Amino acid sequence: MVEKSNLDDLPEPLLMEVLSRLPVKSLLQLKCVCKNWYALIHNPFFVSIHYQNHSKESHLLVHRHDPHTGDSDLSFLHSSSAIMPNPHQDSDLFSWELVGPSKGLFLLYNHQEKAAVWNPSTREFRLLIQDSGFPYSDSLRLYSQAFGFGTDPVSNEYKVVRVSDFWDNSTDNWRNPIVSVYSQGTDSWRHFDCEGFRARNMVKSCGTTFLDGCFYWKSVDNRRVFEFDMRKEEFQEIQTPGLFKSKQGDLALYDGCVAMFFHDFVDKTKLCVDIWAVDSRKCWDMKVRIGPFVSIKRPLGYGENGEIFLQNAFSKVAVVEAAGSQEAKVFGPMKKLQGGWLSAVFDYKESLISIQPNTTKHLFSHFPDF
Repeated sequence: MVEKSNLDDLPEPLLMEVLSRLPVKSLLQLKCVCKNWYALIHNPFFVSIHYQNHSKESHLLVHRHDPHTGDSDLSFLHSSSAIMPNPHQDSDLFSWELVGPSKGLFLLYNHQEKAAVWNPSTREFRLLIQDSGFPYSDSLRLYSQAFGFGTDPVSNEYKVVRVSDFWDNSTDNWRNPIVSVYSQGTDSWRHFDCEGFRARNMVKSCGTTFLDGCFYWKSVDNRRVFEFDMRKEEFQEIQTPGLFKSKQGDLALYDGCVAMFFHDFVDKTKLCVDIWAVDSRKCWDMKVRIGPFVSIKRPLGYGENGEIFLQNAFSKVAVVEAAGSQEAKVFGPMKKLQGGWLSAVFDYKESLISIQPNTTKHLFSHFPDF
């Protein structure tokens, strides 16, 4: 065992390199060793190095929901006993929807118009402030919402985008959609009208769809993909091939591109997944067909490198790598998660990034986007 005095004698760059190789759980414990270590582990430069060192290590988060009781839970797939505790005693985390991850962070939202940011590695959970400047009126009735989550590539602060559709009882017609953008740096919301981009036409993705400073949704009819630029805070549309309309699938990322994952059952017993990706010229191309797989019910989510998470006939999670052997690796079930339905599986990276305002500015300025 290395004596504490020897560690104290290490040059700070070397100590930083050693500690940055440790998992988040160990570092949270080591913060209590001394003030110097506490300051080092909270240093933005150290946080960026730590994330870079662990950026290829995936952790799988499983969200399960029981439609009969309304109960839900979160757990790590690799641990049979790791039921995630509610990180905020005044908030029912498990009834919320998850968006992300983005650099180890998740956005959560519920039907009570609340939103929060969560780091499952550090267990930090933060309800976002109520946006008092929102242009409500007594005649407006909220019909639907769509959320996006990612990082501004210039400020390196996370942003939340919310598109809200309202029915106006006073005019008996739809009001123009309202776009609300929350910025971590200012700890505030900005609201503006945006004609043509309606929440009721945006579909929540089963995996992260944040890429190179933009967040993406597919349309209900698969005819379009909606792009929101986190820096410019502007929308654009990407047209899709006509053959997409008749297909059932999800939007996700594949090999550094925005992609559509279409799933189709062959003879009602075997599932195939076709992956179409869009390039910088906004042209679509089919990349690979995966399968067929037997005894698979449905997809549960997608990893950034083309991993597909599937639910099999025994309510276990099967993981398939599109670029690999395409053999399904089966996990579960976990002892404490008997019953209920598998809702989604998320692939995320451990991160020390703080979710508090004004704490991650210039966090990744020393490194390219990972």
